[in-house]
Amino acid sequence: MSGGGPAEDGAAGARAFYDRQQPKLLTFVARRIGDAEQAQDVCQEAWKAYFVGLHRRGPWEKPVGVLFAIANNKARDFCERRGRLPAPMEGEDLTTLAHCMDTGPDGQHDADRRVDLEKALATLTQRQREALHLRFVDDLTVGEAAEMMGITGDGIKGLLRRALDGLNRTPCLDSYRPATPVERQEVGK
Repeated sequence: MSGGGPAEDGAAGARAFYDRQQPKLLTFVARRIGDAEQAQDVCQEAWKAYFVGLHRRGPWEKPVGVLFAIANNKARDFCERRGRLPAPMEGEDLTTLAHCMDTGPDGQHDADRRVDLEKALATLTQRQREALHLRFVDDLTVGEAAEMMGITGDGIKGLLRRALDGLNRTPCLDSYRPATPVERQEVGK
């Protein structure tokens, strides 16, 4: 069973699974609904649905992916009941993704750097942005992000590698790259 699901060791396994997943789940839901206090209630609904499903059908093949999919649906339902849209999850929110991936030196112009990073992110595919979002914004492990996307660990690693390679090749980020030894020699002439 991937992700150490709760069916492995009965109550002790369920508790360990809850303890491992709850902090990430709470952050995930709070980001979707925009309300940290209400996120706890939405998480409780997700856990309840998860364990009811587990009881009815037996162990999940990919427990983390199922849990986060349920939580995502519960967050969407919560927002719809309040007449608003949930925050995007699939990497559509380029500002949030750019902010989380922005690791440049503090001396640079933050706003310009984020705008350039948003432009670079917009060149990636939807799936690549989704993988980056789950990994760097939601802070899921590679395995957890793979389960959430319904792909293998190698599949998510490939998406992440292609996304990062795409960002490395994007011309709008050229000015943020360190000069190569050849470029430094040419500048020094």
